[in-house]
Amino acid sequence: MNSRFYMSNESVLLTENESVFSPASQLNYEYYKDLKSVKDSLHADENIQCIVGHHFVPFGKAQFPSLGDYADGIDTMKFLYAL
Repeated sequence: MNSRFYMSNESVLLTENESVFSPASQLNYEYYKDLKSVKDSLHADENIQCIVGHHFVPFGKAQFPSLGDYADGIDTMKFLYAL
């Protein structure tokens, strides 16, 4: 694996990588010392639509949006009506 350390449980491959995107069957992880810097970097990334965890979207609720939650922050009906 390109001389890099990895862990595997025969279902998923864990690699230390700061990228939030990973190939199928691979999970990237990263060590950090300051929670605030992690939060700031995740909120600054425009490709991230939701953060699941304590003080964010609760575990198990990411795939259950409410009527006021819009993909990419765009009210779909308002957008279509404006066309």
